[in-house]
Amino acid sequence: MAHIEIIGEGKNKRYKVMYELPPLMGERRRKSKTFPVGTPKSVVDAFKRQVEIDLATGEFVSAKEITLEKFTETVYFPIFTKFLSPTTTSNYRRLYESSKPYCIKKVFGKYKLKDVTRRMVQNWVNTLSDNTSPKTVRSYLMFLHSIYNSAITEDIIKPHCNPTEHIKLPPKNTPPIEAYTIEQINRLLELSQNDNIAHITIALGALAGLRRGEMLGLKWESTKIDTENPELNIVETRVVVDGEETVKSPKTKAGNRVIPIPNSLAEILRQERLNYRTNKLKYGKEFKDLGYVLSKSNGEPYRPDGISIHYERFMYRMESDYGIPYKSLHKLRHTFASLMIDNGANPKFLQKALGHQNIAMTLDTYTHVYKNREQSEIAKLDEIITLPKTASY
Repeated sequence: MAHIEIIGEGKNKRYKVMYELPPLMGERRRKSKTFPVGTPKSVVDAFKRQVEIDLATGEFVSAKEITLEKFTETVYFPIFTKFLSPTTTSNYRRLYESSKPYCIKKVFGKYKLKDVTRRMVQNWVNTLSDNTSPKTVRSYLMFLHSIYNSAITEDIIKPHCNPTEHIKLPPKNTPPIEAYTIEQINRLLELSQNDNIAHITIALGALAGLRRGEMLGLKWESTKIDTENPELNIVETRVVVDGEETVKSPKTKAGNRVIPIPNSLAEILRQERLNYRTNKLKYGKEFKDLGYVLSKSNGEPYRPDGISIHYERFMYRMESDYGIPYKSLHKLRHTFASLMIDNGANPKFLQKALGHQNIAMTLDTYTHVYKNREQSEIAKLDEIITLPKTASY
């Protein structure tokens, strides 16, 4: 709050208003204003009241000259990324200071936070849209928006002065989902029987919809494969962040989930568990009993890039020898979703199985697949509706 001090006496009496602004980047900020001799007390009281109103409503912001670069590197990354996942923080750093000419540091770093305008941000977004995908444009803008929200929290800029608000974005580009057919998956599972890593990878992707990191983080203790209703408990994911392998929880609460699985996948996992136990006996003390489903013969878990390379080499052989087209490992997850939709899966169930945070994400991602399903469902009416022969339409 503000208070008034009296300086001097008699004809030389002056008023001084003392007040303290919210801390800025950890620094206390005491301010004062001394009024000339003869200033009416009513004027001083009015100033004091306005200061208190501005402090209460957050209208008092710093006049300190802080650049976006200084704020991002000394405040945002050290303080506001504490509870973000290592992957998200690493992605933000790439958006901030990559070699790209349109990265945030190169475009806005030297500007004072308060001097960046909406027109500047819109021009930057327009440049991004000419060089990157709509999804990447949104990632850049979302990160810049996060920086400015943090600056508002620190009372560096006013809430209504965020230049990342009301920016026009390029339309979302939703390409058709690429997926294997059920015939191709059956063939791949048949052809991969002598390659247990490819076999398990294809099965976990196409029959359970797991992401690569979820496959690598799956442990035997999180599998329930000896019951009538087998399931997988997804509690851990293994990823590479800045060249270092990291084990972490799923990115969102929805990612931490229990997935019911078909008996065919349970059977494949039971066979792999037998291989794991056999290798444990074979290697003895040399075996690294870490409990990962996807592991080398000595029990050592695979690195994410190791699994991807193994899968790619296998699929290129399948394309060359059997004409089954190569699709990326993530397309196995799309295959699972497509197969479930084709067999009438409820969108809410699919959302939960895939670990999507909300059903809109599921519907947006698989809109074309659902549309095809709707068309096939409505076509069934033609099988049961019989028009009168005498009718003419």
